Amino acid sequence: MMGRSWYSCMAVFLVRIGEQEVGDIRRSVYVFTAGDFADAFQVAIGRAESDQESYLNSTGDTVRRLLVRIETLDWLGSEISDGREVYSEPGPTVPISAGELSYHPLRFEPTQTGV
Repeated sequence: MMGRSWYSCMAVFLVRIGEQEVGDIRRSVYVFTAGDFADAFQVAIGRAESDQESYLNSTGDTVRRLLVRIETLDWLGSEISDGREVYSEPGPTVPISAGELSYHPLRFEPTQTGV
């Protein structure tokens, strides 16, 4: 039997409320093990499909969270270390003023994503 490796995937969901003609896109990142890349894709699909849901909100509208696609699938290796980065997103280009080359990350409190 082949060894298992660590993988991560980003799943894209559409969240629709009632019969609205617009919906919100939500992205979720999952970390899991699989035997190979093909197996990892199947695991990713299964994991993301299990997070699809449908329920009634407080106003009686049906809220649906539907899987659109697996956007990324990455091999992380046979072992992963504590603190391993599994997602990075490029942001907008911003102007850098003189004196802004020193940053203070402790001045900002992180928020939770609701996971």
